[in-house]
Formats: sequence, C-alpha cells, structure tokens
Amino acid sequence: MLRRAASLPFPRCIEKMGQFTPARIYRPLKTDSPGYCIREVAPCFKSLAQDLEEKLPLPTSHDNEHIHTRSITIDVYKRPDGLMDVDGRIIDVKPFDHKMMDGFRKAGEPVHDLSLRISLDDSLTVKETVTCMDQGAHDLCPQAEPNFSKLIGLQIGPGWNKKVKSAMSPGLGCTHIIEMLAQMATGAIQACWARKPDEDFNLPPPAERQIEDDMLNACYPYRESSPWVKEHFPNNYIAVESVEDGLI
Repeated sequence: MLRRAASLPFPRCIEKMGQFTPARIYRPLKTDSPGYCIREVAPCFKSLAQDLEEKLPLPTSHDNEHIHTRSITIDVYKRPDGLMDVDGRIIDVKPFDHKMMDGFRKAGEPVHDLSLRISLDDSLTVKETVTCMDQGAHDLCPQAEPNFSKLIGLQIGPGWNKKVKSAMSPGLGCTHIIEMLAQMATGAIQACWARKPDEDFNLPPPAERQIEDDMLNACYPYRESSPWVKEHFPNNYIAVESVEDGLI
C-alpha cells in the first residue's frame, strides 16, 4: 500500500506501509502530478556505476585513476496551469569505499543526492519551490530543505546569483544546490527558446533586430564582430581592424 506523505516534498514523498526505505536505493518515477513522485526499489549502486563508465568525447589516458563523478541533471516541464517546473538534481559518487569526517560511503553510494524544483511563471519569477535532500554529506543537511522557500518571489535575470545567495544567507541553504541554481536559471531560459516544428519564432527581419546588451559579446558567436551577428543582427555588428588583413 502506498500513500503520500504530505509533510515531505518531491521526490521523497511516498511512504510505504508507514516506513521509509533509505531514499538512496530508490529511482524516481515521473507522474502527472506536479510535486508528486513515486520511487521504486532499484539496484542504483550498480546501475549508477555502469552509467559512470560512459566515456566523454575527451582525450583519455589509461594511467588516470577515476576518483569522483558529479552528475547534474536539469529538466524543464510545462505545467497545465501555465507554470514551468525546473527540476535540478546533483549526485556525487566515488568509485571506491571511502571514509568521511562523520560517515562512510560504499563505492557508488552517493555522497550527495540533492534535488530542487523551482516553479516559474511567464516572467520567470519563482512561485513555488520543493526541495529534497535524499543524501547530504551530514545528518543535519535535510533540515535546510524548508529554507529554499525563501527563493519564492525572486526573478531570473540580471543579478540572479547574487539574489539567491542573499536570500539563503547566512548559512540557511546548501552550497551545492545554490551553485546548481545558476544552471537551473540557464536551463529555464533555454526552455523558453524551445520551439516545436509547427511553432514560429515570429522574429522581425534582421534589419529590424536589436540584440540585448547582456547577450552581446557574451560568447564567441555573439561577439559584435562575428559573422553570425553580422547576418542575424546587422545593427549590432561592428567590424574590427585586423593587423594583417585590415578588416574582419
């Protein structure tokens, strides 16, 4: 028999026969209800270790020793009520048994398994938060879960990181989740740019476009002298002189 534990947030929100099995051996399942998640028992130590064996497209050396993996997953969902859920999760694991100052972890057992959901309106203002620290480095860590409600009312935009740190100070939150919030903000913005094949961007012609100040020169393609800016935002394009070729 499964019943919802009303006092516990996503994703640790299903109580089985009045007892919670250690959350770290559970794998989250998606459901249709925001903030509601059932976890099924899964051999996550083994499967997680297998996932960590996947190779990145980077040069490798057989002499290197794998000592740690941090995985950050950010998923964004459009809700029927018009809000947008941004779900972030951090998992830290090591491939060997290791001692901690006040604990012990087996190989593949998470040092951290931390989840946060921020629900945003059309202005990217936080309307709801749900936090779940299934595995913190210390026993006290989960006590910080309710404090992330202090994010409600903050708006993603210039100064986001500063506003987050101010709301969660002094020492009210979790260093790792606070760091992840920067990437969650970026994920939300990326989601807003998503368009399906049958949807139109409704952009004006290039001659009428103006790139936002905080985007100009933010990265290589967006630099004011790039051919991409010249093509898509000609009003912002500035040719720079080259010592060898004159102009680029």
